[in-house]
Amino acid sequence: PRKSCFLPRGEAMRSVGTRRLLSSFASVNGVEQASHLVQVSVWDPAFLRGDGIFDAIRIEKSGRPRALKLHLDRLERSAAASDLALPPRRSLARWLAEAAARGGVGGYVRIAVTRGGGGAGYGDHLPQSSTDLAPPKTIILWQPLDPETRSKARSLCPLVAPWHPAGLFDAWRTTKWLSYGANLHSTRLAKQRGYDDALLLARGYDVPDSAPEDDPRRVILDGPRFAVAWATKQGHLRTPHWETLGMLESITTSLLVEAARTHLGVDVQQDVFRLGDLHADARAMWILSTTSDLPPVTNVGDFHLLSKSSKSSSGEEDKDDDDDLRKALLDAIPRVAAAYDE
Repeated sequence: PRKSCFLPRGEAMRSVGTRRLLSSFASVNGVEQASHLVQVSVWDPAFLRGDGIFDAIRIEKSGRPRALKLHLDRLERSAAASDLALPPRRSLARWLAEAAARGGVGGYVRIAVTRGGGGAGYGDHLPQSSTDLAPPKTIILWQPLDPETRSKARSLCPLVAPWHPAGLFDAWRTTKWLSYGANLHSTRLAKQRGYDDALLLARGYDVPDSAPEDDPRRVILDGPRFAVAWATKQGHLRTPHWETLGMLESITTSLLVEAARTHLGVDVQQDVFRLGDLHADARAMWILSTTSDLPPVTNVGDFHLLSKSSKSSSGEEDKDDDDDLRKALLDAIPRVAAAYDE
């Protein structure tokens, strides 16, 4: 039997190592460079504090970046919220298209923009100018997608995200910072407790901090590096509403919502949902991210989603329906994305 996600650390299962995959294309400020030689100055706040922004974009089979317009829009919002200067949008689009075309078949490109150093506490005591010392950089990397993991089913451990504003403070909305330390730590905690990853839950919303972490009143946010959506027993799709909850907008979620509504005629509900809502009506659940293909969620804590091994007499039929819906969504998403080419 699966261990509880609330086991003491010493009793937790250890995760196995994964195969490393290397990038074959990189550029810095639009100039191609060997990926292993890409550097960021120690005086750049992006290195010392994670004060920079990034994005990741799937590459279509045609070699074009998927929904590039939506990704550049999000990058510009992150830059504006962080008071960070960006290169011209046309340059960014050209650099990303070049990485997509020259990096390899499929995969995805990652873009990171650093602030650059030279300010107080970041090398201002040195004789070099900030431009020479720690120039701001726009780094683009092509990376492959691992076929062994991008569709693999995963278990999620419900964990409260104490750092997350959860829609309570407008100034903290929708910035894709480089600083993902807290997110990565939540994944580590979940793995230490025998699970593949975490499902992040909000503080507040009339739930006291003293309540159990898996209290059914807890509000669902997203994962550390992904969004979530689930199919209900009534045939709807549900996903937490990123704007209401002050989360980063998931491009994959936006494409999925449009694909479900316009191509498949499926009703989509975007709102504030609690764990109890998931327990009450979820039939199947999927992980949404640039680097995966809607992998199914096997369970959230002790709550198991219907599967062929379910004791429900209709479990096998439900599972086939859910697989068909997942395949239909995967087929429709690229068609929706084509409308958002840059």
